[in-house]
Amino acid sequence: MHRRLSTLTVAACAVVVVLAAGSARAADPVVTPPATPEEVPAAVIAAIDAHPSTPGPCALLTRDLREAFAVRELLTHEPVASEPWTEEDVTRLCDDYVAPQPQELKEIGPARVMEASDDAVRLRAQVVRRFDTPRGVLDSSEVVDLYVVREDGAWRLASLTQLLPLDGFIRRAPDTLAAFAAEREERQTFTRRLLRAHARMVRELATVPRPLARATLRCGTGAGAAESGRGDRGRGGTGRTGAPVAHGRRRRPAGMDMVEARLRTGGGRMCWTIQMRGPVADRLAISFVLGQDVGRDDGRTGGWTLWIEDGRAVGLLDRPHGVRRVFAVRASVDGRVVRVVVPARRVREDVRVAAPFGWSAISAMPDADGATRSHGGWVDSLPQLRSLDDLAGIHHVP
Repeated sequence: MHRRLSTLTVAACAVVVVLAAGSARAADPVVTPPATPEEVPAAVIAAIDAHPSTPGPCALLTRDLREAFAVRELLTHEPVASEPWTEEDVTRLCDDYVAPQPQELKEIGPARVMEASDDAVRLRAQVVRRFDTPRGVLDSSEVVDLYVVREDGAWRLASLTQLLPLDGFIRRAPDTLAAFAAEREERQTFTRRLLRAHARMVRELATVPRPLARATLRCGTGAGAAESGRGDRGRGGTGRTGAPVAHGRRRRPAGMDMVEARLRTGGGRMCWTIQMRGPVADRLAISFVLGQDVGRDDGRTGGWTLWIEDGRAVGLLDRPHGVRRVFAVRASVDGRVVRVVVPARRVREDVRVAAPFGWSAISAMPDADGATRSHGGWVDSLPQLRSLDDLAGIHHVP
């Protein structure tokens, strides 16, 4: 598969990496913004570098930028649930999203005022990035424009563009205050759209899940169904999220440790059968990642997730920006076997089911005490994920 798949598979796999509604910590101490706009960018970079030993950088950002990052963090939480959205909560969620992002060492030079109004300033500064490589440290220098806005009586950064590699915020900054104002309004509109999507998911998850059948369902794919699958083969892909990989089967939760995964397609249906090493866990996510070549150097990918909790099951279609579509599924848990049947039309935006495609299964569950993002849970995969190609490593020919 082409490298383009890597950015798309993040959405398909996010549900199995993040397994709870974030950490509940006390509100961070108040951070005093700098007195002048020129000081703000360097203060933000310093706060990012010092977090979490000191308050995070988001107290130095404008409210709309904090909300833009906070809603993206909110959409990663599993299970999706209604969460408070106070000023303190928005700042906490924003810090959770911004601070852990992979980043290189940065230095920012003095900021110069390029354009100013009563409540907004366009700054220009040189940013130096340092990358550790096997051959030593490499430097990369870039001149960037940054925008600072007066809000609640203080100067706050209103754009992180070109400072951090955050998904959806990697475009070059506008080159005028007027253009920035238009882009800022567009960002606020998009944030409101994501918040509405999250609220819709909360409502749907309260009504859509169906009870699990206790006898294995019939696939109903017809006599000419195509079939593919993979067994564990003794190597296993089970490990910890947020903790070192656990070696040895004795330490792995049997209820999410997959020993076989099979797919049957036909009659407009897709039927997955997953066998665990032990009785199926009461709270479990199984993500099905799909990939398909559409040309020499390109491909398409996507997927969906089966969420099981409290004897009920629901499907979540993975879509960009962490937004997922909730849909009803027919699923059963019979001892060590999970089976789920979905209409093939559910994945038509991701792959053409009538043509050959690849797939993989990833199961995940939280720790018994209710995992948080910082503490992690358990994750397993078939096939074992060693590279991007393994995300669609089981070949299915209809």
